[in-house]
Amino acid sequence: MTKKTFPLFIGTYTENSKSDGIYAGIFDTETGKIEKTTLVAKIVNPSYLVFDKERRVIFSVSEISDFLEHAGGSVSSFAVQDDMSLKLLGTQPTYGAHPCHLCLSADSRTLFVANYTDGSLCVFPVSATGIIEPLIQTIQHEGCGTNPKRQEQAHVHFVSFASNSVCVADLGLDKIFWYAMRDEKLVENSCIEFSMPLGSGPRHFVFHPHYPVLYVLQELSNQVITVQLDEKGEPLLTKQIVSTLPETFVGESTGAAIRINKEGTRLFVSNRGHDSVTVFGVSKDGMIQVMGIYPSGGEKPT
Repeated sequence: MTKKTFPLFIGTYTENSKSDGIYAGIFDTETGKIEKTTLVAKIVNPSYLVFDKERRVIFSVSEISDFLEHAGGSVSSFAVQDDMSLKLLGTQPTYGAHPCHLCLSADSRTLFVANYTDGSLCVFPVSATGIIEPLIQTIQHEGCGTNPKRQEQAHVHFVSFASNSVCVADLGLDKIFWYAMRDEKLVENSCIEFSMPLGSGPRHFVFHPHYPVLYVLQELSNQVITVQLDEKGEPLLTKQIVSTLPETFVGESTGAAIRINKEGTRLFVSNRGHDSVTVFGVSKDGMIQVMGIYPSGGEKPT
């Protein structure tokens, strides 16, 4: 039997840690281990990475509050070489503190970046060779939530591209925002806002691959909220709210990441504090139910 392995790139936090940037390794699907890990790009706090559609360019945030002479973080792109090393193509400032998430348009020619601390969303053109061009738009969210420690202002935490719309989770405002695109920019005056429960703190979300359903992970309330979408792919109503934690758990925990398999039959959520992964089964109507909660094998899974 042929051994099943595939290349893996890992973003890290470098401040106050032993990490130095982006690492590459080989993941063995049989053993579940990462082999031959090496540093391939020295960069500060590359906490989130995405590939372009050809998987030849990696885009990374640098989750910091000051970049060179600019207030805010930065984003960089790297060409993936045949030996898995990375060649820096360029870096641009985000002018917003602690960029924590990013995504590309379907054609990989526009980059969207979420600046967590400043509560802003910024837009960059991307060249055909993967070079990030200077910032062309910033949208600033305003307001606050009900949690004085975590929702004292807007905190844009996640951005996703779907059907020519850009969808944004704002943890500080307990809202999901839908922005239409026109001429490579976002249209602010046609934005659709969909509210989550007060104090829930929407962090990340995923779309079902086949059904008009959105699953939103709430960081602060440790819940997955199932949202029905209309024929335009826009939010219609909340269908379901399910906890990611066991009923017997006592302590502090927050929701971290959410993923769905290609078939749309399983939903996975990581819990930081409970240090576990919750697996949900997905029914034919898009509703979910907990199938099991399993130890993550380490502290604070992201």
